[in-house]
Amino acid sequence: MTAVGFATTLGLSATDQTSAWGYELAVGNGPNSGSSGCDGDDRDPQSANSALTSPPYTALIGAWVPGGTLVTVPAVGAY
Repeated sequence: MTAVGFATTLGLSATDQTSAWGYELAVGNGPNSGSSGCDGDDRDPQSANSALTSPPYTALIGAWVPGGTLVTVPAVGAY
């Protein structure tokens, strides 16, 4: 969530961007975003699967938990 302007545009504070374990939350919308958990089968404009390039797109919200494990949940919308 450290992308320039992302948190500001959404009005998120540093607390909003931090998990209960004190780690920064992650947001990614596809394999080109560098987000873990995207394998090319998500819905994003540049998906490797051409059938998935139209909305609604998928974003992944991720949080690191103790032990260095990343857990993600998909959020689907028309963004």
